[in-house]
Amino acid sequence: MKRRVISLILATVMVFGSVQTAFADRKDDLRNAQAAEQNQLGDTYDALNELSEQQAYLQGQISDTNAELVDLMIQISQAEADIEATRQEIEATQGAIEITLQQLAEEEAKRDKQYADMTNRIQYIYENGGVGGWATIILKADSFANLLNRAEYTTQLENADRSALEAYEATIVNINAAKDQLTAQKAALEEQKAILEAQEAALEQDRANMEALLAQMEAQNQDYANQIAEARNQAAAIEALIAEQQAEIDRIEAEEEAARRAAAEAAARAAAEEAARAAAAQSAASSSSSSSSAPAEVSYSGGGGSGQSIVDFACQYVGYPYVWGGNSLTGGIDCSHFVWQVLRATGAYSGGYRTSGGWASLGSPVSSLSAAQAGDVIVYAGHVAIYDGCGGIVEAKGAAWGITHDRRADCKAIVAIRRFV
Repeated sequence: MKRRVISLILATVMVFGSVQTAFADRKDDLRNAQAAEQNQLGDTYDALNELSEQQAYLQGQISDTNAELVDLMIQISQAEADIEATRQEIEATQGAIEITLQQLAEEEAKRDKQYADMTNRIQYIYENGGVGGWATIILKADSFANLLNRAEYTTQLENADRSALEAYEATIVNINAAKDQLTAQKAALEEQKAILEAQEAALEQDRANMEALLAQMEAQNQDYANQIAEARNQAAAIEALIAEQQAEIDRIEAEEEAARRAAAEAAARAAAEEAARAAAAQSAASSSSSSSSAPAEVSYSGGGGSGQSIVDFACQYVGYPYVWGGNSLTGGIDCSHFVWQVLRATGAYSGGYRTSGGWASLGSPVSSLSAAQAGDVIVYAGHVAIYDGCGGIVEAKGAAWGITHDRRADCKAIVAIRRFV
């Protein structure tokens, strides 16, 4: 029987070991692949951040260039307004020049007519008598006063002609001066217009260059946007792959845990069989011998079934291993089996096995930890232990610790306290 149990345990350990090795190899492969994907994801996010910074800088340049283009278009509009105003001034000056030329022609015509009339009168005087003409005037005069009047009239007529000619000449000079001034003004305006048109042409060229630059920057901005979108898609794909790898790792670990529990349960069953065999053998030996023996799974060296005897019995197994699902005080046991074995061995409880939560409805209720006594059972969420009467507990704590007597009873939230003695 013992050899069969040992063989079963060894077989279980070997199967569990091979399964664990397969799980470990697969997990290592997945974790190595996951680490590589994480590195690639980091590189992708670095590239994404760099592209975003470059795009932000470029968008700032685009904004500044657009502002400069608006200012340039305002300058062009102002230049066009100045050119139009200058053109209108040139037209107005040209109109004034034309009016001045018309006035000049009219005054020159008046002058020429006055000159012709004067010439005709002088010619008439001299052609009709010359000195004899004066003689005729003298002879026809009926008095000296009449003579003087005739002579004075002739002189006045000459003086009037001369004054008129001089006035026309002065007017012509003034009109010519005005014409020259207007012509010079027009030339200055045309020069100003040419300068303004050259400035406008330069501004238009600047605008064309700036619009071409903006087109290039907009194209580059779109290229950045495309690269950023591609990088984000790549990052999302890598994250999805990492999540799939993690899900596979979690699944493997769950299967690994299930295999571990199955192995532990198999080992516990084998240990329970061995414990039952040992208990039967010890019981037979006890009936044939009066000598004392070392503590066994269900033996007890204390007495009376008192609370302290429960604690004393439990403390004999401090240091032995914990096995989830196990039922051997020396070969491996979990918390609920530990309490069951101790209470059964000390005569405090004769019923069947209960899980940790099941102990909360057995025995007699104890109102609080301050009212608890040695040997009382303290139930926690998912755990159960034996109170030592001094503020501590004896328990099958876990795989990393085994059976211990090192924690306070209030280390966790208490669900119930039950008394069996």
